[in-house]
Amino acid sequence: MTYKQKCRISAQEYEQIRRGEIAWMESDARSLLQELYVQMNVFQMKPITVVDYEREVFIYPPGNVRVTFDSSIKTSFRNNDVLNPQLPMVETDADVVILEVKYDNYLPTVIKKLLQLGDRRKGTYSKYQISRMYG
Repeated sequence: MTYKQKCRISAQEYEQIRRGEIAWMESDARSLLQELYVQMNVFQMKPITVVDYEREVFIYPPGNVRVTFDSSIKTSFRNNDVLNPQLPMVETDADVVILEVKYDNYLPTVIKKLLQLGDRRKGTYSKYQISRMYG
């Protein structure tokens, strides 16, 4: 089970975070930024790289199933300038396609059967982790 939160930040706020200028986050009205501030202080978290990939999405309404295929995973090779449209990217493992299945209360039988086909490897795979291995 996972839980995700999000909040909007401006380009200027991102640039401040990227440069390590984070004092303003401590008293920001957005609780997620306050939490990020603590994480960045306590665990010295900081933006390191940009991960880019192509995603193909399929939705199956029964069970609210979302199937994604992520491929062409690229990394910015230790460059965190995510707002730079000319950011050089390096391809990681071109043969890797990540299949991810998310669902709410149950996984319908038809999806379970489809997942049993072919040479599939079950496990965890982090696009960020593979990006760091290349950069």
